[in-house]
Amino acid sequence: MLPLPGCAGKTTGLETGNRPPALGLERVAKLPEIHAQRGESKVEKKTVLVVDDDRAVIEMLELVLKDEFRVLKAENADRALYVLESFIPQLIITDLNMPPGRNGIELSRIVRSNPDGKISKVPIIMLTAEEKNIHEPVAKAVGVNRFLEKPPSFKELRLVISELLG
Repeated sequence: MLPLPGCAGKTTGLETGNRPPALGLERVAKLPEIHAQRGESKVEKKTVLVVDDDRAVIEMLELVLKDEFRVLKAENADRALYVLESFIPQLIITDLNMPPGRNGIELSRIVRSNPDGKISKVPIIMLTAEEKNIHEPVAKAVGVNRFLEKPPSFKELRLVISELLG
């Protein structure tokens, strides 16, 4: 369970019976099996968690990233938190606004305040179609590594990912 910052004893509310399905998680669980069946090497790709309420954006990012990365998908912050309970990606790309519920700022705050050092250190890229000058300082204050306007150029996105993942 991921604790909510500033709420002693409270969690994300994703108790065992209430967990929404995480998009793409079932595919990740079967990935090593598929490679073994094909006789391919098990060289693990780094994993990126893409969080956006717009399915078209998720699909576009998956298309751009899938050759180099394993892509996990979540349609909102709660689903992303559910994925993070079971799997730690090497990078999170999240939208700023994802109504209803938590937004990308709240998701980033929860990730950064998590006592598990592996989760709290995952680099975060935030995307938004809104005014960058207004939201970027808030995003940086909660620990977002990079803030990009939508739609990001694929060249810029890949450059930022390279910088963050080394």
